[in-house]
Amino acid sequence: ESFSKLADNLRSERDESALLIQNAPIIICGITAEGITTFINPAGEIMTGYRAGELVGHNWWRVFYPGAEYRQVEKLFKDFKKGDVRDYEMILTTKTGEKRNILWNSVSQFDESGKLKEVVGFGNDFTEKRHAERRLNAQHAVTDLLVNSPNLDEAMRKIIQVICESLDWQVGALWNVDAKTDVLRCSSIWHEPSDSANEFIDATRAATFGRGVGLPGRIWETRKPAWILDVANDSNFPRAP
Repeated sequence: ESFSKLADNLRSERDESALLIQNAPIIICGITAEGITTFINPAGEIMTGYRAGELVGHNWWRVFYPGAEYRQVEKLFKDFKKGDVRDYEMILTTKTGEKRNILWNSVSQFDESGKLKEVVGFGNDFTEKRHAERRLNAQHAVTDLLVNSPNLDEAMRKIIQVICESLDWQVGALWNVDAKTDVLRCSSIWHEPSDSANEFIDATRAATFGRGVGLPGRIWETRKPAWILDVANDSNFPRAP
């Protein structure tokens, strides 16, 4: 009878844990010592854009931290040696390529020999909060530059950099109207140190745009912000590769 009661209690605890995982509004996932995904909850599927079937059996780190982003994982592994992670920030790449700021906590599970068996991760998406903080910091920085720069041209060069860095943009440009020819010309540009953007930067510096032509021209004409999701497939983006 005591064994039966113990089994019922364990079953009840297991069911409650499963229910919690299924309904928690955060990412909950299991990852083996080799990095293989063992499970992910529904909220995790929604936040990452991947279905569980696309992740289970695949390397979690390679899926969500591709290319240069994998450096975050290498740093994490070093910190893991100190114990379970607590409030550990990483930038996760979703299925659509969107970058999300995730704050991780974890619990490690070991086998009888003390070898790491599985890590259960709990990820809280605080991307919007981080963006709000960056925008506020950018506002303060822009105000400071306008007050302390010797002239407006010097301030604008630095302001472009501040805006780009706060929004994770690789390139930013300031366009002014050439009154003689009635076209837009790039008067200042900032970019991250990278050879991959050199061709685009050169094209930007050399380009001029009339009203309605290209991204700068259409903003000039409509006097409204504009956003292009894929410049390669936009019929009105002359600088497209």
